[in-house]
Amino acid sequence: MSALLDVAGLDIAIGGRRAVAGASFSMARERLGLVGGSGAGKSLIGRSILRLLPAGATMRAKRLAFDGIDISSADARQMQRLRGRRIGLILQDPKFSLNPLMTIGAQIDEAFRRHHRLSRRAARARTLAMLEAVRFSEPQRVSALYPHEVSGGMGQRAMIAMMLAPEPELLIADEPTSALDPTSALQVLAVLDDLVASRGMGLLFISHDLGLVADLCDRVLVIEAGTIVESCDAAALAQSTHPYTRRLLAARALAP
Repeated sequence: MSALLDVAGLDIAIGGRRAVAGASFSMARERLGLVGGSGAGKSLIGRSILRLLPAGATMRAKRLAFDGIDISSADARQMQRLRGRRIGLILQDPKFSLNPLMTIGAQIDEAFRRHHRLSRRAARARTLAMLEAVRFSEPQRVSALYPHEVSGGMGQRAMIAMMLAPEPELLIADEPTSALDPTSALQVLAVLDDLVASRGMGLLFISHDLGLVADLCDRVLVIEAGTIVESCDAAALAQSTHPYTRRLLAARALAP
């Protein structure tokens, strides 16, 4: 498989402190998990791909390329064409990502109209179809609701629908289930799994939950204190001998 995303020697510093050190990996149109503890640098890696690092952060890389495009040297206009349209980002909590003043449907309509230049009527038809694709049995009713009127799991599925409207080639999901109850989390994961497979996208799934990543992804990268310490097939993760990975596995086994 040819590389959709190619990262080599990625360094990120915040306030002079090195937060990511020499991260290197590549991925095709596959499901790649990036897992590690809090503060390990996994979200920074995800955001660096879109050049959306926090204020005060600096980044440099030997190579940071998406589909052959050099992200590290791309200008603002080039990045605008990549963000959303070709690379989507799903964040942890839909309460901070969805506009509270617009209905769910209006926000997804806007994504379709912006990226595909559709009429209002055509955008609405696509919106309802997308809500159905993310497993809403009553898309018309859900489209009329405001973000505060839906549960966390419903909001996250609506967010996925909005991010998929531009038909991106790569979807970065940054802890998309961390704010959800177990049942809602499973629903969201099932939606992601189905849509990524059916649309032939790449998925970079960022999580602290090793078991979750192993169940969903094809390959796994394990990051500790800013450094990627292991890369393996998800099916082989339980047999890992790396001390940090073993500690993550043990912590999951001890969790209630």
